[in-house]
Amino acid sequence: MSKVRRKQWIGFICLVVTASGWALNWPLMKILLRDWPPLFARGLAGVTASLILAVIALGRRQSLKVPREAIPRLLFASFTNVFAWMGFSTVAMKFVTVGEGALIIYTMPIWAMLFAWPILHMRPTVRDVIALVLGMAGVALLLGANGFAFDTGKFTGIVLSLYARCCSHSVMS
Repeated sequence: MSKVRRKQWIGFICLVVTASGWALNWPLMKILLRDWPPLFARGLAGVTASLILAVIALGRRQSLKVPREAIPRLLFASFTNVFAWMGFSTVAMKFVTVGEGALIIYTMPIWAMLFAWPILHMRPTVRDVIALVLGMAGVALLLGANGFAFDTGKFTGIVLSLYARCCSHSVMS
């Protein structure tokens, strides 16, 4: 097998493992939340992952030292990505179904377009409005599959899901 072909297969395997892990993460976490508190479940996953990464890095003789000037950005990214994103999205799963939580969290492009108008003074085009209407209709259809029953718990889950996504988005942009 050629070197290029081998790299393609490795890339494909990595993609399948990542996609499978991402897909299974939500339902498996919901199952764990039956017995474990949300932040313990996420904290255990985070500590385990960091130990695995540290062992790999040390095995490859890579330094774990963080440059001093990177510490403030690292702390900010850690808080928003790890605590806010993982913590709030996991707590939200106590109040909403896995499908509802994931759907709400991954609607950020819709919210970004809505907020871009008043904040950045970017007027939506006709195409943007059509996309917004279709996106919101799809979200409403999926969220309303079992009826639109909103109680304080469901509202809390929705707010936590949106807040988790906003915190994660601040790191990614």
